Amino acid sequence: MSIPVTECTKTILVVEDDGSLRNYLKFVLEKASYRVILAEDGEDGVRKFKEHRDISLVLTDVQMPRKNGKELFDEMTVIRTGTKVIFMSGDTGNLIDWFAKERLTFISKPFNSMDILGKVQEVLDNHSEDF
Repeated sequence: MSIPVTECTKTILVVEDDGSLRNYLKFVLEKASYRVILAEDGEDGVRKFKEHRDISLVLTDVQMPRKNGKELFDEMTVIRTGTKVIFMSGDTGNLIDWFAKERLTFISKPFNSMDILGKVQEVLDNHSEDF
């Protein structure tokens, strides 16, 4: 399957503690012409979010050391509004209710390149609920 290429370059912050998945996402997103910034956990994600004002989308794991996805989300909303977020997790547990209540976008692990690119494109194009 070929990876679709986007017409304009958007910047995506990928916050994922699993190095293999982080690098896979970088590869897939860059092949689709996105600019990618990587962060290895929530604390690193907050720092990079502050440094780069051109971030159009944050793609974040839910469960990470030092600062989880929910804590990252809460801190980012204080820093800057209007950035779109997709949460990723293989184990949602009790967070499903939180995602629904907050009207947040979620993708379940594992996923393939077409799944993640489809979700990214959907959120960037059609997602009207920014935090």
